[in-house]
Amino acid sequence: MKGAELIGKRLATLPADLPGVLTGDFNSEPGGDTYKAFTHVLEDTRPQVKAPQGPRLTFHDFTGNATAQLDWVLVRGFHARSFLTDDRRIDGVLPSDHFPLVVELDWPKR
Repeated sequence: MKGAELIGKRLATLPADLPGVLTGDFNSEPGGDTYKAFTHVLEDTRPQVKAPQGPRLTFHDFTGNATAQLDWVLVRGFHARSFLTDDRRIDGVLPSDHFPLVVELDWPKR
């Protein structure tokens, strides 16, 4: 939570019209304190998309059965055109203990 507070404070000092993207494994579910700290100044891209593809949950601990939504793509000044949680295996192998997120963003107009 401390890291989220520090990043949130830093983001708040930047010009409001400066676009930005923050991604990662935040070890917090939507609705948690960390998520709330970030979405106070940034917007989650998954809800922006009318029909996100793939599972909502992202952490699966190499089992393929996801149990938590810990990964997000957060933006300011961008809008998500598409959102995919990629749960494919490569040659039968999961490349990570989290499913990757693939988000197509529309560049903000200036």
